[in-house]
Amino acid sequence: MAAGSAGDDRPEVNTVVDLELAEQATALLSWVREAGPDQLVLVAGQDDERRPVRLAADEALTVVWKGADGLRALPVEFVAVRLGGPEPLWEVRPTGPTVRAQRRDAVRSALVVPVCVTLPGGDLAGATLDLSEGGCRCAVEARPGVRAEVGTVVPVALQLDGERIRTEAEVVRALPLAGERVQLSLRFIGLGERQEDRIRALVFAELREQRRRGLL
Repeated sequence: MAAGSAGDDRPEVNTVVDLELAEQATALLSWVREAGPDQLVLVAGQDDERRPVRLAADEALTVVWKGADGLRALPVEFVAVRLGGPEPLWEVRPTGPTVRAQRRDAVRSALVVPVCVTLPGGDLAGATLDLSEGGCRCAVEARPGVRAEVGTVVPVALQLDGERIRTEAEVVRALPLAGERVQLSLRFIGLGERQEDRIRALVFAELREQRRRGLL
């Protein structure tokens, strides 16, 4: 069923979706295999390392996807697992109406795009290691006297298919790498809705391509 107005729409078959669980700090990644008014069949949710996750009977979760007019969220409960095919599937049953989603987290993809982080003392150029509308991990050049302190907020610029996206980001983690580089984990702050949609579209397109090539 195609996405429509809040309250009665469902994600379409083959839609990439996020699965939010109360006990999971980050959203799980999944795809819709079957969609009906009383049941969805999903590829078993995968964590951020692409490992399948097990659910308890009747466990509650929220299916989040991008509809025609924004993010949608459908509360469901886990019913059963289907085995015997190329991948385990989850049968889930809606427990309430579809509503507009409020993002708690975001699915990442190993998407490589140019990035520039501006710090006191200079800019650090490099590329993302993975990306979502919530943030990124990136590898940037290490320069003497220029350090990214955890907890600081810094300007960041991403180059996405010819479009330059600028935002601020909090430095969550900084790790030294070989070859005079440093790995930064960044959480985006104040990213606009259009920019979030742009990043999310690229991430989901990359995930679909990886799945088509058998990499997921």
